[in-house]
Amino acid sequence: MSRAAAHWRAPLLPSVRSDRHYKSLQSGELGIGFALTLAEHLLRSRFPDHTVTIVPADTALRAGWPLTSRDKGEKVKYRYLPQYFAEVWRPGEPSLTIPFACKGNHGDTATSAEQLASASAHAEAVHIGPWNETPSLLFSTQLPTDGGTMTVHALQAPGSGGRLFPAEVREPNLNDPPCQANVMPGIHPPAEGLVAPEPVRGCHVQAKDYAWFQASLAHTTAAGLMAFTSVDNPGAPIDHVGEHRAVELRSLRITAGGLRRAREEDPAGR
Repeated sequence: MSRAAAHWRAPLLPSVRSDRHYKSLQSGELGIGFALTLAEHLLRSRFPDHTVTIVPADTALRAGWPLTSRDKGEKVKYRYLPQYFAEVWRPGEPSLTIPFACKGNHGDTATSAEQLASASAHAEAVHIGPWNETPSLLFSTQLPTDGGTMTVHALQAPGSGGRLFPAEVREPNLNDPPCQANVMPGIHPPAEGLVAPEPVRGCHVQAKDYAWFQASLAHTTAAGLMAFTSVDNPGAPIDHVGEHRAVELRSLRITAGGLRRAREEDPAGR
């Protein structure tokens, strides 16, 4: 930016307001960074010999639910959503998908408690499997401005859900192109006798959608990683990618055969 442009813009953003905006932006971004690192570390420790993939939730969910006014179809009409999914998987087994939400602040423990309460509304907006059984992770990173100790507050909601068992034990074909589904919004509570309660606002991945959602998570991960590569045809199966990048792409689970097939061929991960 030129000095003239900087001088012209200065009156539009007072220093106090700019400082507050910067601190809010900083705490939010650092909160995400520390939460992602801690979530991956915790899950790798809890599930050894598994791969942990972090997936942007809004991108994966838009493969089945209209989230914004620009999307076609019946909108979810709920502004609270998890920021990420952590998918824990190993070849030949159902993957475990955990929604999580993360925040950050320059305040105190009371501020983090409020953020964790708010984060729970985001994480609970997606149910995978049975009603109210989806495990989730909540994070609030406390970044004191007085030189004190940085603290990452974390909560876990346990549950037996989150497992993506493909229908009829059929794993999705990750070499197929992405599929845009049209899933009705709403989380469905269990029926009370013959009466089906009204759906709760949010997104519900039910058994019939497991294979599709698992494929959507894989395609979302591949698309995000391919944005940082120079491969000319990001949609090609890994077997068709140039020889000079094949090993690297396998290690990143870039495309639909990706790391799942590489792990089956080379369990040691060489």
